[in-house]
Amino acid sequence: ITIPGAPTVQEILDRRKVREGALADQEQIRLLKAARRYKLPDLSEIDQVSVPDVLTHLHFFGSSPEVVAPIVDRICFNGCITFPDLMDTIDSFIEIEEERLWTVYRSAVERSSQLLPVSELPGILRSLGSFPPQAAIDSSL
Repeated sequence: ITIPGAPTVQEILDRRKVREGALADQEQIRLLKAARRYKLPDLSEIDQVSVPDVLTHLHFFGSSPEVVAPIVDRICFNGCITFPDLMDTIDSFIEIEEERLWTVYRSAVERSSQLLPVSELPGILRSLGSFPPQAAIDSSL
């Protein structure tokens, strides 16, 4: 299933490789491009305030400033982060994202007796911070 604005299943699986230190070349290129897009002018670093935007650009769920700031604050000391710092941030954020995905999934399953009806999908996506149009969801199924 591909839903506009949401990560593909392969993107989610590739994220786990960040934590395992075994990034595919294609995923590393995607991360580098995102870092370049948000880097500060004339520098190779990213303003720490832009990190939630980088994660959103990379299709992470729930990358709000409130969630991301504490992670970045542990890694960043001068207001800017390097690409390796961004990778450490992503690594830490993946754990938070996975837990949130499981929490939302478990909640939906509990309400619907183990099988998720298609009608639950818009609510699940909204609770994860993704707002695809209903027509996009319908065409993906």
